[in-house]
Amino acid sequence: MKRPIRFYVAIFMARSARFLLKKLKRNATHFPGQVARTICFDFLKYLQQPTHLIGVTGTNGKTTVSNMILDVFKAQRIEVANNKLGSNITEGVITALLDATTFFGNRKSEWGVLEIDERASLRIFPYIKPDVLVVTNLFRDSYKRNAHIEFIVDLLNKYIPETTHLIVNGDDLIASMLCAPNSRTTFGILPQENELQVRDSIINDLVYCPNCENRLTRDFVRYHHVGIHHCESCGFKSLPLDVYVKTLDVALRRMVVESKGVSCEFRLVGSNITDAYNMIAMISVFLHYGKTLSEISSIVDTLSIVESRFDEIVVGNKRVIGLLAKDQNPVANSRVFDFIRRETSWGKVAILFANEVYAHVDNPDEVENMAWIYDTDMEYLNQEHVSQLIVGGHRRYDFYARMRMAGIPKSKIVIVDKEEDEIRMIDSSIDTVVLLYSTKNIPIANRMKKEIAKHLVSEVNV
Repeated sequence: MKRPIRFYVAIFMARSARFLLKKLKRNATHFPGQVARTICFDFLKYLQQPTHLIGVTGTNGKTTVSNMILDVFKAQRIEVANNKLGSNITEGVITALLDATTFFGNRKSEWGVLEIDERASLRIFPYIKPDVLVVTNLFRDSYKRNAHIEFIVDLLNKYIPETTHLIVNGDDLIASMLCAPNSRTTFGILPQENELQVRDSIINDLVYCPNCENRLTRDFVRYHHVGIHHCESCGFKSLPLDVYVKTLDVALRRMVVESKGVSCEFRLVGSNITDAYNMIAMISVFLHYGKTLSEISSIVDTLSIVESRFDEIVVGNKRVIGLLAKDQNPVANSRVFDFIRRETSWGKVAILFANEVYAHVDNPDEVENMAWIYDTDMEYLNQEHVSQLIVGGHRRYDFYARMRMAGIPKSKIVIVDKEEDEIRMIDSSIDTVVLLYSTKNIPIANRMKKEIAKHLVSEVNV
């Protein structure tokens, strides 16, 4: 393919920008791609991709799945081009591929793993053709960016290359139905013995049959529209699973995975059923590339979950738990709230909300659409072991109103102005402090976790 002069100008300027930013000790994971795309809008068209390229997209879990895939490659000492440190939109993908190519944009990496924002697919997939695309799930997301789930599905159906093999969540009917002509592998988790179904979720993005528009029968509901469904009118039903978790023990952090009649036990990396979904997605990728379950299992024993998603600090007989609860994303927050309501072993729990977009920055003129908190299952936090819900930020009274609508007693809700005040208001009788934060304020959350730990140390030493 003949490359235009603007491509060479763009690649020179992008690499120069990256060099200068690195000298300034910046990550340089987005701006070089922005420079390249400004000069050459179809820059990706002329940049050679790795020989084997794995894409990961979906509403929730794509960062964790991408990192798990990278960790497995790292354990095998295989170098992989990736956007782990950068953004998952076009500019971040460009910057990642700059590292995977020679100075003038020719291929030098055999493997690549790219996390791809589903909203950005229309600007990426016309030029980048992954061998494999993992679709973790598809849920209602930010109204401002993603509008509604049908809009995202239409984008993915239109722009995912026909040559790409899909690895889709078979328990998610919306994700599993993507791009009907494409080959696919389905993964999922079988209903477990005595597993509690979650039929009280506010959001259910798939009520009617996509074929005949009659109401679907929900045979098993894990949460929201994830589960097993069929249509009594036309026979439409959930796809059979190719790779699946046969048995899952979250308490012991073990699971048995089966594919094509072969089963193997795995250590569960994490403590939530969503972690099992992330793992089975990663396992499905390496099965596709010829690894055996036992080979993957031996590597998984060395992995740990991405710290920015879940981490724990123990202070004496108390603990501080950080949980990512993506702002503007009602399903992600509902999953976190459901996780908290099940963890009765944590003792008395205080929850600090630091996941409002503009809560802890001096930016009060920004308008944040708060409709998402009314689609979020705040009712899940109305539990006896949840003793305090501490909220700060510009939209603190929106959260307060939603909590009261969920039936949470006034006595449990604490309203403050700043995050420092949130920490100060933690009751001394609390056993576990849960800090909820967003992808946009991870540095602030890290600082808050340290401050919470210091506060608990002072309480213990009193």
